[in-house]
Amino acid sequence: MGGTLGVAAVMGAGLWYMIQIAPYGDVPDQSSVTVDGAALPIRNFQAIDGENSPLKYRACFAQDWDLAGFVKSDDATPLVAPGWFDCFDAGAITADLETGAAIAFEAGRNQPFGTTRYIAAYGDGRAFMWRQLNACGEAFFSGDPLPSDCPAPEGEAMEKKPGVISGGIGPIEVKIALTPIIGDVAEPIAIRNPQGTSDNSDVDSFYACFDTDLNFAFVTETYEILENVDPPSPASHLPCFDAAKIQADVYSGEAIAVMGERDYAIGVDRLVVLYQDGRGYAWNQRAK
Repeated sequence: MGGTLGVAAVMGAGLWYMIQIAPYGDVPDQSSVTVDGAALPIRNFQAIDGENSPLKYRACFAQDWDLAGFVKSDDATPLVAPGWFDCFDAGAITADLETGAAIAFEAGRNQPFGTTRYIAAYGDGRAFMWRQLNACGEAFFSGDPLPSDCPAPEGEAMEKKPGVISGGIGPIEVKIALTPIIGDVAEPIAIRNPQGTSDNSDVDSFYACFDTDLNFAFVTETYEILENVDPPSPASHLPCFDAAKIQADVYSGEAIAVMGERDYAIGVDRLVVLYQDGRGYAWNQRAK
């Protein structure tokens, strides 16, 4: 039994490493940050980033700026950082932005495409930086026409990757994102082996099956969990999607339901169910 528990512990630690540590890398030290094309001096810089998504970027540093010179942004929504990067507390930053203890402003837009870089700064010298999707990125991933002021999409980090069609009308893009507990901007997650079906003229007809490396502990601590779901069955043939079993497994606790993208389309949410073994399912459903 001791050996079994030891193996389980090692496997658990390895999985935790693959989810929490491996996707991130350190960012080289820097003595300035660029805000609207101007290099501003900073110190005590710490940052992480990920190759598979520009939204993994988080930074903490100190500054001596005159904050009265910046234009406050109401669109800034700090994204949750992995627990081990403890200088970046998205919940505390969000609360301080709401009370006025800190101000947030844009530092750069569409670098890379589809994201805006924000900085939250305090009068005591603390500052935090992250990227989040902007209107260009949201339109691009939703398949909608880009706003007129958006540049042409470029770069692999924000590249659309069509999923595999298994019935219905396509091709379709299988992109899965989850809504964090702190903030309303859904964060894209890495998936494998996507299968999907959709009649592109009907947003309700989207269904998808996929695999992911996210585990229960990370998901429940980071994203918005739903108590119950009631997925309808796909109108098109998609053997991997068993609506009745998915609902039963969420009810029994074998699977967990997560808010994917709230208001994915007008009046429509994208819901996601994940299993401990890495299976995942998603569908669009009219908001209740």
